[in-house]
Amino acid sequence: MAKKIGKWKYLLAALFVVLACVVVELASNWNLLFLPEEERGLQQVNLEGKSGMGDEEARYALDVRKGGALTVDLGGRYVKYFSYEYSFDTLLDMDVSVTYLNPYGEREVLKLKDSSPRVIGSSAIELGERVEKIQMSLNFDRLDSAYTEEELNGMSLEIFHLSVDNRPAVNLVRLLLTAAIAGGLMLLILFWGHVGTHPEYGFLWIALSVGMILIFAFPPTKVGWDEETHFRRAYQLSIWPGSAEDTVLYPKMMDASSLENWPLNVPQSKPELDKVRDTLNEYADNGVTAVVDGDTSGIYTPGYLPHAVGIKLARALGMSYTWVYMAGRIGGLVFYCIMMFLAIRFTPVGKRIMLLISLMPEVLFLAVTYTYDSVVLACVMLGLALLFREMYKPEGKISWWVCLLSILILCGGILPKAVYAPLLLLGLFLPLSGFKKKWQGWCWRGGYALGFLLLMASFVIPTLLSPGTGDVRGGAVDPGLQMSQYVLGQPLQYAQVLLKNIFETLPEDFAGKWVFCQFGHLGVYQRFYLVYLIAFAVIATDRHEEEHIRLKAGRRIGIFAVVAVSVALVWTSMYIAYNVPGATAIQGVQGRYYLPLMFPLYLILNTRLIQVRTSRINYSNAVLLMSAVLAYGASYWQLCERYL
Repeated sequence: MAKKIGKWKYLLAALFVVLACVVVELASNWNLLFLPEEERGLQQVNLEGKSGMGDEEARYALDVRKGGALTVDLGGRYVKYFSYEYSFDTLLDMDVSVTYLNPYGEREVLKLKDSSPRVIGSSAIELGERVEKIQMSLNFDRLDSAYTEEELNGMSLEIFHLSVDNRPAVNLVRLLLTAAIAGGLMLLILFWGHVGTHPEYGFLWIALSVGMILIFAFPPTKVGWDEETHFRRAYQLSIWPGSAEDTVLYPKMMDASSLENWPLNVPQSKPELDKVRDTLNEYADNGVTAVVDGDTSGIYTPGYLPHAVGIKLARALGMSYTWVYMAGRIGGLVFYCIMMFLAIRFTPVGKRIMLLISLMPEVLFLAVTYTYDSVVLACVMLGLALLFREMYKPEGKISWWVCLLSILILCGGILPKAVYAPLLLLGLFLPLSGFKKKWQGWCWRGGYALGFLLLMASFVIPTLLSPGTGDVRGGAVDPGLQMSQYVLGQPLQYAQVLLKNIFETLPEDFAGKWVFCQFGHLGVYQRFYLVYLIAFAVIATDRHEEEHIRLKAGRRIGIFAVVAVSVALVWTSMYIAYNVPGATAIQGVQGRYYLPLMFPLYLILNTRLIQVRTSRINYSNAVLLMSAVLAYGASYWQLCERYL
């Protein structure tokens, strides 16, 4: 009887997932299914809001400089999407005022800014309300700063093909999100004990599902920080050591000034997202080509290997531009998931802390965009997990090959960002009693120290050899002068400047929105107060896997010193490369730069003064559920206004 029930529960779980998907899709299309016949489907409208009048070719001109407005009277009809096409010489930003009827039948006004992607020349605004009228006027915030009065006078704006789209549709992104949440819940219920004992499997489900949802929801253009640069390096690495002649679209996506790749004009709705993908694929197939030379990126090369592998596989399979761009993102996600899975599995300390950090919204965002940050984080996590695993082994049991693997992973991962090199000094805490002979212990301690010195050399020597180069976004920078005259030349004054800048942003960089809740150019996850609550709860209550494991006071002080030095290096690197010589306000430091330091920092804040009186299985699953709420919740709230 028990075996029969066991077989049926898996079928019931699958049915629950299917039912959840059906219910969500029906609920999302509910208003459209019961509309009057005259309001259904796709209908062209003119300025008076009348449909079916043969006005598809009507074009409405707006005077760019006189601030004219276009008003569309829709007479209280239901509008899911209001769409229009336009002809304009540059990026288009419109101020849109929507007068609609609320559930009480009273008029309310919704004001929004419609920033349309340049590549499609159209817009689809999602409303989901009974609309009386829509008024559109040109927004000049960007135009006034980018163009002269004479240039603006020479521009013309035409709007045409106005329409209302009330067609029911199954949304793939929404479907994936529903299936992921419902499926994850069923798996947790069915395998409660196994997942609680091995939370890395719960991590794998959440990270892969959220990551794939984000990849399918993001346009194949720039959404993350400096993605055009990271995409260029990954693409060049994928074709190295040769070169490739392919669509001219690839070089455009490597250009920060390309209007087709402008990150502030990303698709704002599902129809826009679909049209961007179709248009870019058509653009890529128009026969216009360009030659891109393969290349490596010096010390940054390891950070782009996963993305390059994804791009190379997609190109080898002859996939479209959209899939090639997505494949690079998938490569980064797969690498991150594998490395973090192993890190959570192997670490003997802070397993739930590591789980929490690995599933934070901003961390998952980095894992699915073109950047080496996620590669650095994953390698640091796994390298430290292996190091701590050996550190707490019984006497004479430390494995030399695990130590070697830890050094290689840490060095390879930290190479693109050598400011985290002090983390290798944690290897100096390896107990000599763990080795069969003390000289072996000193040799391996020396190996970690040597790795630290080599990484620091890769950071310091290029600056000294190339004193006049730095990040041009910081202005008239001079790294050599900054380092010699201000950092090294006046150390006490610089220490004062450094500490002042660090403490001004410490709360948000430590556990707030700047380190855990940013989605690049898509904005900040506004419900970041949940992050504070969950992070502090887990930091204070996480217990180590083995009761005999203790982080003694001396080791805590040592870890804190290593983290503090790394923080100082993070700020100093930006001060040297990004700021004009002698500045007292350090610009360019972002909260995500703290991510590789969060795990060791949170470990030393962990305390046994607060006890959780429940089993380790229940506690692990509780942390997993809280992490899932953050991961799925942030993905939903960041995407629902655009693509769901």
